[in-house]
Amino acid sequence: MGGMLYVLAYPRFAPDLLDRIQSFRQRHEPARAALVRPHVTLVFGLRDVDQSSFCAMSRRAVAGVGRFRVTFQGANLRFDPHAQDYKLMLTCIRGDATLSALHRRLYDGPHRSQFDARQPYQPHMTVGTNTQKAALASAGAAWSEPLSGQISALEVVRLADNRLTTCCTIALKAEP
Repeated sequence: MGGMLYVLAYPRFAPDLLDRIQSFRQRHEPARAALVRPHVTLVFGLRDVDQSSFCAMSRRAVAGVGRFRVTFQGANLRFDPHAQDYKLMLTCIRGDATLSALHRRLYDGPHRSQFDARQPYQPHMTVGTNTQKAALASAGAAWSEPLSGQISALEVVRLADNRLTTCCTIALKAEP
């Protein structure tokens, strides 16, 4: 089947905030903005993993986890050694412990060997990508106030031939 599997969480934002984030991404990472809506990546690019087995494992890993709020504030510019580019990332300041726990749980399986321990996980949402650091250096100032949303599901997606397809959606437990 080819391609790579990812696990993504799509924060649900107020419509005006979502429009602002999307507009910014269309300027600062147009290819990714066209490919995928604003998200937090929990599992990065797994190769040679059976899709149905991974969906089943992912469902078990997040069983009992409830919907949760996330807040992003402040932007960091980091070099991505895998993609060989710079990323402008909004830092998660609320919900970060839940995202980190989900990240650990989702890598606890036969695919664990693909986990890169040299890259510590820091929950974030990427809003800009460029091979030139200067192109993003001043853009982070646009994100000084907090941005809040809710995560109510995770998606296992496959990236192949520059297309993203949903393999399974895992709803998080509704709050009582």
